[in-house]
Amino acid sequence: MMENRQHRALGDACANLGLILAYAGKREEARSANERALRAFEDAGDPWGQGLALGNLGELAQEDGNFGEARRLVESALQCLREVRDGRYQAVYTSILAMVEHEAGLSEPEASLRTGSDLIASALSHYRQSTEALHRVRGVHAEAAARAAFGALLCAVGQEGEAEMEFQRAERLLSAGSHLFIREALSLHRLHLAPVEARKAALAKAGTLSHGVRFACRLLARTLPKEHSPRALMLAVAKDGRHFVLGGTQVDLTRRGSLRRILAALVDAHGNGETAPRALSSR
Repeated sequence: MMENRQHRALGDACANLGLILAYAGKREEARSANERALRAFEDAGDPWGQGLALGNLGELAQEDGNFGEARRLVESALQCLREVRDGRYQAVYTSILAMVEHEAGLSEPEASLRTGSDLIASALSHYRQSTEALHRVRGVHAEAAARAAFGALLCAVGQEGEAEMEFQRAERLLSAGSHLFIREALSLHRLHLAPVEARKAALAKAGTLSHGVRFACRLLARTLPKEHSPRALMLAVAKDGRHFVLGGTQVDLTRRGSLRRILAALVDAHGNGETAPRALSSR
């Protein structure tokens, strides 16, 4: 029994550390802390704690753009919470699942939002389920965050009227001066209804200390016309392939003979106007 308590205490400490690191954008350190938390909760036989760590890992995978893994982890977290019958956290993690599906659906190159991809349809359904459940259990702040993100997706599928209603509901749930990160995310989500210049200005000064705010920024950035997207990084390569410069950072290949020769051959091919692939010698 004492050993289980120690494992659980370690899991709590690591999960909390993981959250702090994630807020700071230190994803690798946050991932390591949550993986350690998951092992500790497994050793303690604590499915609730396992759900917490799995959910945190899912959000980290989402930030990495690994949406399939993010969805798997959050669904596993939900299964753990169903096992302990925690309705409040099931509602919270259902909203997190909706956010993963939301961003994943927008990332599909062939997805048609107005007809609805499977991911977008699932996200809409999970947003509705989670906001209704959070309202029942009085999960005020989680409900506000979910309604704000729901509004952003409704804008994406052309349902601006319903989106405005969700934004207003989210605003009413937040008391003045409280939960600044949720307020910032809400203001960013609401800008889906604003002109392009207002969206650009907001993104230029948006904060980064919150998974929810970073999520809102990524969604809003997708709404900008292509001419406003960040320019591609310029790549400059030495003719002999000994180094290259990308985004102002020089990478030295002097001691990486094989890579240097390949790069030099590619530069030579480009300079000769070759478009078809050709074999490259390893020497």
